[in-house]
Amino acid sequence: MVTMGAETRGEDPKGSEPLKAPEPGPSPLSRLGGLARLCACRRRKSKEEEADAAQARYEQLLKIGSAVDQRKREDWYDRLAWWTDVKTKSGARVFVLAPRGPRGETEYGINMHELLAYALSKMHRVVAEEDTRFAVVWVQLSDHRVGPWQCFRFAESLHERYAANLEAIHVVHPSWTTRILRLVLWPLASEEFWDYFHSHERIEFLDVALDMRKFRLPKDIMEYDKWLDQQAAELHKQQAMKQGAMMSGSFGSMASGMDEERKKMDQQMEDMKRILEQKGYGSSGKQD
Repeated sequence: MVTMGAETRGEDPKGSEPLKAPEPGPSPLSRLGGLARLCACRRRKSKEEEADAAQARYEQLLKIGSAVDQRKREDWYDRLAWWTDVKTKSGARVFVLAPRGPRGETEYGINMHELLAYALSKMHRVVAEEDTRFAVVWVQLSDHRVGPWQCFRFAESLHERYAANLEAIHVVHPSWTTRILRLVLWPLASEEFWDYFHSHERIEFLDVALDMRKFRLPKDIMEYDKWLDQQAAELHKQQAMKQGAMMSGSFGSMASGMDEERKKMDQQMEDMKRILEQKGYGSSGKQD
């Protein structure tokens, strides 16, 4: 059984009471999960009931992750969830989650419950047993694949040391749902939440937390990053051409309008000249 409580860190050499680790507060995702429960009008359980339920869910997730077929792990899942050798600038270990197809397909069906369970089976020793600080790089490839409620529920199922040791979650290539969620939460979530939850449109923006000279992602993810740059450049070019055409059309309309006005004035002058000649005035304006 996985023990969820805080453990003794050491004893005072003078023989005083053993020093215990401070109990970690709820993570930002757990707090949002509590808010979601209130919105759903669910009865709030006691702390003991919540702890027991979380421990049971966590142990079940570890069982699911450990039961993944060895060939499936080696041929696919190990390239979707892994520990890197690079640490953050503050010294935390880095775990990458990058759901995609076996050949890097961005549109490919994945059992996310199983994949997340497998990720936990790889993280458990480092985070829960060795009590190590860590950060997560979540490469979404414009598809989050996990709904907000599933995400909150998953966060509530974790061992308490995940919340205590989490430095930050860095989302790369965020989906539109992630963008909208951040926009909605902007006036609601605390500043602490934004210290934990970061979103980066491109891989290079991870440089705020990682040494990008050392941190590397698989080739297919790097190529997707370049493809997004090409799409953005093409969209910018199309917008520039559209604006140029609109401006050109505006100037053309103005020039055409000026030509029409000039023709009208010339016609009016000709009409006035003819009238004056009919009344006996010459071109000089004097009567003959």
